[in-house]
Amino acid sequence: MRIAMDKIQHTVCSMTLLLALLYMTGGLLSAISIAIGVGAAKELFYDLYLGRGTSDWYDMVANSLGVIFGIMLVLIFSWIKG
Repeated sequence: MRIAMDKIQHTVCSMTLLLALLYMTGGLLSAISIAIGVGAAKELFYDLYLGRGTSDWYDMVANSLGVIFGIMLVLIFSWIKG
């Protein structure tokens, strides 16, 4: 159960980061790039290099899913807005 919650947290954080970056930068491609970069940097630096967490490829999958869900939300709201 704890592992699943960790992946949900990665997904939600990445989605939130994407949406915040999109709001701040206004560019979808830059928001995607930064959000994925932050997730990768967290896994490599904080978890692997500093040893303060557990580096896991599935965390990157969850981060990527968060970015994808964020893009889907943007597209859905754009479509609703017209």
